Order: sequence, then C-alpha cells, then structure tokens
Amino acid sequence: MLRRILILFAALAAPLAAGACGGDRESAIEPDRFDLRGPHAVGVTTLNLGDRQVEVYYPVDATSVSGRPTDSYKAADAFPEAFRAMVPPAMNGSFDVGAVRDASGSGKGPFPVVIYSHGFGGYRQVATFYLAHLASWGFVVASADHLERGIVAVASGRLENASKGIDLDDVSRTIALLRAEGAASTSPLEGIVNADRVGITGHSAGAQTALRAAGSNGDIDAFVSISGGLSLMGEPSPPMPAKPALVVAGADDQVVIASKSAALFAALGSPKYHVEIENAGHNSFTDSCPVILERGGLESLRPMLGTLIDLAQDGCNAGQADPYAVQLVLGHYSTAFFLTYLTGEDHRATLLAGPPASVGSLSLSALAHA
Repeated sequence: MLRRILILFAALAAPLAAGACGGDRESAIEPDRFDLRGPHAVGVTTLNLGDRQVEVYYPVDATSVSGRPTDSYKAADAFPEAFRAMVPPAMNGSFDVGAVRDASGSGKGPFPVVIYSHGFGGYRQVATFYLAHLASWGFVVASADHLERGIVAVASGRLENASKGIDLDDVSRTIALLRAEGAASTSPLEGIVNADRVGITGHSAGAQTALRAAGSNGDIDAFVSISGGLSLMGEPSPPMPAKPALVVAGADDQVVIASKSAALFAALGSPKYHVEIENAGHNSFTDSCPVILERGGLESLRPMLGTLIDLAQDGCNAGQADPYAVQLVLGHYSTAFFLTYLTGEDHRATLLAGPPASVGSLSLSALAHA
C-alpha cells in the first residue's frame, strides 16, 4: 500500500520538464491586471525550522539575476531519501519554479509577508507557480512542510498528530523566522521582510489552517481560503476572524464541495469576497494539475491505485476548466486582495470585476462581496 500511495504522489508532484509552468510563460503587464507575472523577478531560498523546511519566494531586481538559471525540483525531492527509490523514474520529472536560487532580495523592499499552507498529502512545493506569482507582485511568500499531514504522513497512515494544531505553530514559527532572516546580514532576505503586514493563504486543509490562524494569530491581517470550508473532517468550526477574507472555490470540486466554501463566505464578516470558478475542481489550484491534464490523466495507474485516482484527478480531467487558466485567475484575485489589505493600495474594483480576458473562455459561477 505504501508503494501505491507513493506512486500516486509522485504522479501529482512530477511536472514534465517540457512545457512546465516556469517564468517563460509569464511577462510583466500593465497595472490593475494581476493574472500574469508582476514587475519583480523572483528569488527562492530554503530555510530551516529545525524539524522541517520552509520554501520562501521573494522579489528580486531583474538586473541582479540577468542570465542566471531559474531553480527546479524533481518529484522525488518531495519525499525523504529512504522513499525516493520507490518513485518510478518516468514520474520523476523536473519542474522549473521560475525563481532564482538564493538571489539577493530587491532593493525596493521591505515587502509584506504571505504564508501558504498546503493540504493533506501536500508538501511545501505543491503550489510554486502560485507562490512565485505572488512574489513577483511584491510579497515575501513562505510555505512550510506540515509534516503531520504531508506526503509521508498520509502515505504511511500516520496522521495521529494531524489535528493537534501543529500547523498553527508552523505558521507562527515561520513568521518569526522570516522576521529574523530579514534582519540577518548573511540572508538573501536581509532588509526585504515587513513582518508587520502579514497575510495567509491555504488550499484544502491548508485553507482551514489559514482560517484558524487568521482568528488566533495577531500577526495576520488578511487571509485567502482556497477550496476550504467552515470546518475540517467534522471538527467544530472555529470562531470567524474579524479580518478581510477572500474565498476561492471550484464549482466542480468533489472533495470540498462548492457549497461548503459558500457557507464559509456567508459566515464571515466584512470585508469579504467570494470567487467560484466554473468547471474547476479541487486540484485545479496546484502545480500538478496542468501536467495531469497534458498527460491525458492518470487512468493508466488505476489498476494499481484504484479510486485514489479520482481524488488525484479532481479538477484535472478533460472537459474541466484549464488548470493553467484557473491558476491565473487565482493569482489575479489573490494579488489584488493582498495588495489592497496588506499594502494600502486600493484594488477593490478589480476584486469586484470579472476575470481578465487572458483566461479565455473560463468563467465564474459566483462573484460576490460584502
């Protein structure tokens, strides 16, 4: 069973080198359109919380990284070394994250912080396209491994600590680490971290982390929920945070159905925004989904993985919304939201308007605010 689950996660984590969503697919665009890359080049560095790692994406000056290659990772990198031999070579593709490793931070800082929280079976690099996108618009974006619900915990069935609030400790520790790195002369983040303005975003179980952290952590000023509801796995709903919120959902999500995200939006106070994307599913918002669609799905693995395939492909099937376009829409609204509520720029008109023309025929099944 362990090998079967590892193969599934390798399939989810293994974008192809050819056609991967790296920096070449985006370019700088005019103000008040945030669907494509922003004015900053992007750096990436890996920090250590002691027992787990944090991937950080941050603005850099384009002239300082001209000619330098962007960073990439392989699917097997998401697994501990002891498990890497179980990842089939054909699924160990390389993914360009569109960011330069350990580049010096931009001289135009400091920049607000955004924390990202992954879901069950996730890992800190599960949404690099989204996180690098935010960084290009002027945010220091950090994603920690939530080991208690990550790849290895799910693959081995060791989830006994997944609901003990360690994810909230990860958030607090990551903010403190970023603050320290921003003051360290040896860090690429020196001078660019404004940890007095912090947002949080998360997907699936990570959306629940974002909701609870926004309500309990005084450092957090605003949050984005992606494919999340009022509660997780039957647990009581937390108190609703009195902070600006953006709720993003896929209308075809079969894991956290769209009505649960709508119920979260209804329960929140103002200001709040709700974006529901037509024909998008649960995994439309992750790096792996465009690749699953390009490969024609994961049906060839069904004899080995059974119904786990349906969960993995949710949002990544032919006939559903183009996941690349879905992620452009997510980046567009998230950027407008965080710029508005973390920097003081006013992009509320963008949050109330439909998606930009660059996403083609993709449409919204819900767009609301209060």
